[in-house]
Amino acid sequence: MLYTIAAASLAAGLPLAYLLRNSLCTTMAPPTPAQPIRVVVIGASCAGSNAVIGLVRNFTQAQVHVTVIDKRGHAYYYPASPRGVVSKDFIPKIWVPLTHLFDKAKYDSSSLAPRHVVVQGTVSAVDAQTVTVAETGQVYAYDYLVVATGTTFASPYVQDVNDKAEGVQRAQRYTSALARARSVVVVGGGPTGIETAGEILHSYPDKKVTLIHGDDLLLSSALPEKFRWRLTQRARDFGIELVLNDRLDFQPEDVSQAGGPEERDDLPYPVRTFTTRAGKTIEADWLISAIGGKVETGYLDAWFNSADKGTPYAGLRDDKTHTIKVTDTLQLDHPDLKHIFVPGDANNFPCTKTAFRSNFQGQNVAKNLTVLINQRLSGKSSGTPKLSPYVDNINAMLVTLGPEAGVGIMPLGIIVGDWVVRKFKGSNMTLSRAYDSLNVTYPA
Repeated sequence: MLYTIAAASLAAGLPLAYLLRNSLCTTMAPPTPAQPIRVVVIGASCAGSNAVIGLVRNFTQAQVHVTVIDKRGHAYYYPASPRGVVSKDFIPKIWVPLTHLFDKAKYDSSSLAPRHVVVQGTVSAVDAQTVTVAETGQVYAYDYLVVATGTTFASPYVQDVNDKAEGVQRAQRYTSALARARSVVVVGGGPTGIETAGEILHSYPDKKVTLIHGDDLLLSSALPEKFRWRLTQRARDFGIELVLNDRLDFQPEDVSQAGGPEERDDLPYPVRTFTTRAGKTIEADWLISAIGGKVETGYLDAWFNSADKGTPYAGLRDDKTHTIKVTDTLQLDHPDLKHIFVPGDANNFPCTKTAFRSNFQGQNVAKNLTVLINQRLSGKSSGTPKLSPYVDNINAMLVTLGPEAGVGIMPLGIIVGDWVVRKFKGSNMTLSRAYDSLNVTYPA
């Protein structure tokens, strides 16, 4: 039992994360340079915030100055978004404030060097030395860059706005509209789709919820089969109607939205008939797409566009996935760009993309940046410092079916059920842990 509890904590990205962060501390204070070493971090969610927190606790602001650029000015905790589909009160909490991001930074009160800063803005351009913010035109020079913009999804999981008030309002309108639906189809049997279907059925037991997935078991085939089988069975027992080994082709306008043509003053919504590739017909009045997450690397287009083979950095981005090619130390895979790190969903590191792994990748980047910066501060220009490769050796995942049920896999392949998932994730989708990691009190 003790092992299970510890492993579940690990799967939720809990105490071990703090232990790893603490291990980054240096034993000797490096000298102070004439000008602080400049680090720019793009994106402040899981990977970016972990990289920042692990770094600023090791150096004073006179040694290292960190600029965090995030389009929302908040850490949007996407893993909790399925709960927001059914809970209007939960939606504002998903926008985690960055106001205390630097609370544990190692500040020198005697120094006149500027303190670390968070900039809300959209990055429009990047090159080997600078980052440009679209709204202001401000150019930020850097010595080291962390690209951590990750993946974004469409509504209902992420609203296409960067202002919190407007984003919350749109999401809450969607939640109200969904509540009036009688039959819901969710396309995509990954964690997001499964958790969305579970949240809807838990909150509205009278709704018919159908989940369509293109494989014979839920989740990716890269995950252990026994875990996928157990989760598939639990989802079916939970009451979700599963359509497996099949796909549904649809247009963007087919996806239901608040204020869409199906939302009228008179109930009920009109019933639509959907036909899968295998010929199965499904009648429903609400369609949710839980597929098609898009890696946010478009701001790199002008710098290295892999479609233009004549550019100096051609091929650094994968043509199919749009992820950025990195080494095992999560540095850009180019000899001239080793000062740029890409943790999280934006990279092409071969692993299942989860917030859990993004946390650890961000911490790995902080550790390697600490090594590089210490060498630079020491004045030792010769020799290549030994950096730590990111090792993806912890296979753990918890998938909820509403706040009370779910299935998980722990290290060593141990499968756990409702009690463990409820205890370590179900109550708030680990959102309270995200608040804790950012030094913010979780709202009641």
